[in-house]
Amino acid sequence: MTGALRGTKVLDLSRFIAGPLCGMILGDMGADVVKVERKGQGEDARTVAPFAGGESLYVMMYNRNKRGLEIDFRNPQAQRLLRDLIGQSDIVIENFRPGTMEKMGCGWDVISGLNPRTIMVRISGFGQDGPYAERPCFDAIGQAMSGLMEMTGLPDGPPVPA
Repeated sequence: MTGALRGTKVLDLSRFIAGPLCGMILGDMGADVVKVERKGQGEDARTVAPFAGGESLYVMMYNRNKRGLEIDFRNPQAQRLLRDLIGQSDIVIENFRPGTMEKMGCGWDVISGLNPRTIMVRISGFGQDGPYAERPCFDAIGQAMSGLMEMTGLPDGPPVPA
């Protein structure tokens, strides 16, 4: 790989669009990105159409320039492997529900202890704490809650995503 981020190691634990897009951009800029997915299932976006050759176009597009690995996130041995990978990474991307990384023994306190230079990217709709932290959030939910959907579409019609 060539590019501004050549030599930068990224561990991408994310799924769906926001996290994989972040890792994709870093890979496009030359970072060495390792995408970790759930063993046996992969990431949830693998089931999202459209498909080409049986594969989700979303997964193919947002996971380009990445190497892949599957682990069982609930298995203690796999969690040790995950901590080993984190210790070698400059950037860790995750978009799990708040507290998930901590339950796997990979919260910020552990990550910063493994590698104090690691940057942890935590993507969530409502942050890691607060009244809505446990709520899922995708684009349409954010548009609806913000009122953006109410401003699009026809005046006499239902709300429409932008």
